[in-house]
Amino acid sequence: MLGERNRFYKSVPYTASVQIPMVIAGADIRKGVTCDAFVQLSDLAQTIAEIADTSMPKDVDSFSLLSLATDKNAKSSRDYITSALYPSKRKE
Repeated sequence: MLGERNRFYKSVPYTASVQIPMVIAGADIRKGVTCDAFVQLSDLAQTIAEIADTSMPKDVDSFSLLSLATDKNAKSSRDYITSALYPSKRKE
């Protein structure tokens, strides 16, 4: 967050902390298009697995982003996203 709201780290539930831009590029990817769909970083796992023509274990919470990047009529697979903050294990 670099000073926004007097914070210098991403461990609070403010927009600047939980939203990050994601850029996807490739041969069949639509150019110059933005998408407001809910996605999580964990979705990159399923996306990479789809590109590599392999599969993910069924218990992994991940959806491929390829349809959002290639089909202008595609809808998000998520209605909401989740986030968790785990306390630091370092000793002071």
